[in-house]
Amino acid sequence: MHASLRRKVIEVLREQVRVEHEALRSSPTGPHLGSSSGHGAALDNAPGPAQPGYGREAAKHAKMKAALAEKLAMEAEEAARREQQVTLKESYKANIETWKNKNKGNIRGLLGSLHTVLWPDSGWQPVSVGDLLESVQVKKVYMKANLLVHPDKVRQRNGSAEQVAIADMVFDVLKDAWNAFR
Repeated sequence: MHASLRRKVIEVLREQVRVEHEALRSSPTGPHLGSSSGHGAALDNAPGPAQPGYGREAAKHAKMKAALAEKLAMEAEEAARREQQVTLKESYKANIETWKNKNKGNIRGLLGSLHTVLWPDSGWQPVSVGDLLESVQVKKVYMKANLLVHPDKVRQRNGSAEQVAIADMVFDVLKDAWNAFR
């Protein structure tokens, strides 16, 4: 959805640049608008439509405008993605907080009940308390959980925005519990 919006914005901006470029080429006074006063002296020295180098300068400015438009579209898309993440985190926060408070600082309890807060097709196999008795076993299960819920890994696997939001919050909770466990 955002990628198509970005492409559409870029197309519109490129079309605007093309129209402006054509208007400058067809204008009898060129880009400096015929000003010969002291204010426009720098523009008077710029190549006009009849001067050599004008096409090169216009093309350079058109490329710069298109690149700026693309950058602005990407920034708008990123801001929309961040805002969506904040909204999703707010909606899942109560569930994650309940899970966190139920197993306050207990990495074994958090790992044992991790399946209750993850998305349905996460691929996480529930772990029994018997599999978390020794610290070596806890570390092994924690590392597996890290691979599953690390936000960057979820994005690499083309996870949905909801999955990334859940993974981000779960990752932070597990990381804090792991640091307390060590």
